[in-house]
Amino acid sequence: MSTLPPLRLLVMGCLLLLLALLGGLGYLLWNTYQLTAATYRTELRQALLHQHDSPAYQAIVARQSRQVQQMARQYLMGQLSRAQFRQWLRTNAVAANQQLNHDLARLARQQPALRGITERRPYSSLLVQWPGHVDTVLAATPLQLNGGPHGSGYSFDMGSNDFSLDVTAPIAGQVVAGHVLFGRTIHVDIDAWYHQLWQRTGAVAAGTAGLLLAVVAVFYVVLRSALRQRQLAELRTDLANNITHELKTPLSSLGIIIKSLQHAEVQHDPTRQQPLLQALARQHERLHYTVERVLASAVAGTAALDWQALDLTAYLTRYAQQYSPATHPVRFDIAPAPQHLRTDPQVLETVLGNLLDNAHKYSPPGSLIVVRGQPQGACYHLEVQDQGTGIAPAHQRRLFDKFYRAPERNLHTVKGLGLGLYLSRQAAEQVGGRLTLAASSGQGSTFLLQLPLA
Repeated sequence: MSTLPPLRLLVMGCLLLLLALLGGLGYLLWNTYQLTAATYRTELRQALLHQHDSPAYQAIVARQSRQVQQMARQYLMGQLSRAQFRQWLRTNAVAANQQLNHDLARLARQQPALRGITERRPYSSLLVQWPGHVDTVLAATPLQLNGGPHGSGYSFDMGSNDFSLDVTAPIAGQVVAGHVLFGRTIHVDIDAWYHQLWQRTGAVAAGTAGLLLAVVAVFYVVLRSALRQRQLAELRTDLANNITHELKTPLSSLGIIIKSLQHAEVQHDPTRQQPLLQALARQHERLHYTVERVLASAVAGTAALDWQALDLTAYLTRYAQQYSPATHPVRFDIAPAPQHLRTDPQVLETVLGNLLDNAHKYSPPGSLIVVRGQPQGACYHLEVQDQGTGIAPAHQRRLFDKFYRAPERNLHTVKGLGLGLYLSRQAAEQVGGRLTLAASSGQGSTFLLQLPLA
């Protein structure tokens, strides 16, 4: 009996281990991604803050502040409507962004971290105050980008800048002093986000993928080896069962016959000895046949061949005339034209005999067996067709393996060691032929022997 665990448990165990490994590797990759993304964002913030402290950047901010101050003065004087003021804010923000991104592109030549980076600095709020009045030109809106996908890259919030400027304007003949309060949000768009992260985590991802493939390959080899070991264990068990069955029956019969021959009344009565001696000869022949088949399988393909020129049509015609089946009618449909080849007649008889023997075993008693023979191009096709239950597709691939028999739940309804088809294929290949299962269904099987013509 096999000591291997059940196949289902083995497969489930491998799958659970593989899933656990996938989960661990996925967790590792996700943490690596998060850590790399956080590090990259920190580097960008530091680089951008350094750029914001540069004189060029501060000059741009100061110039924009003066422009806002000037526009607010015109607004107080009534020279600019609220709608015009808002439109100017949008236009000014676009121009300022273009200038800032131009500076960023220039700085990126010295700081690779700034490559693929653009800034957006829209006005988020603007209030104009003077004594007794507060005018909201632009209402404050909550930030919408706090870090997340944007376009083809990634965006995150750098915070906001709030400014307070003094402004004076002559209103109704008086100089009014007021204040302009405005805020600007800073959003950073990173078109190179995924490219940068892939560069930083590509080696880890590739290593993880390689490790995963290696583990899957190991699991595959282990599982395949376990399945192979199981098949071998089952094959050994089947072989032991088959040989035991094949040998115990004639041995038991021999024991019974010998005991019968030892009886005094049998020893003194020749008429009673004759049937027992004939039965003894049959059981001896059966034992001899079984042992010969096992030995032949061990030395298959090593015997010298007796090559002869043979008229296959005449040979098959004689074989059909001499063949006398006991339980099944056999019809020989042989093409009449002579067909010549070089072969070993004894090998050919072994193959044909095994095929007919199998057809008898696996066909219902009384069903017709058909042997067809005809030339096909450079080969002679010899078919043996039965009307049995056929061979399931799952077993057809291993049908010609040594000691293999289609499972019968150990019932042994058909006697044999699983050597007939194996030896037949070996014999066919010895003489340059080819033996295959041509067709099989629920209504029978057809075996095809192809022999090269001379």
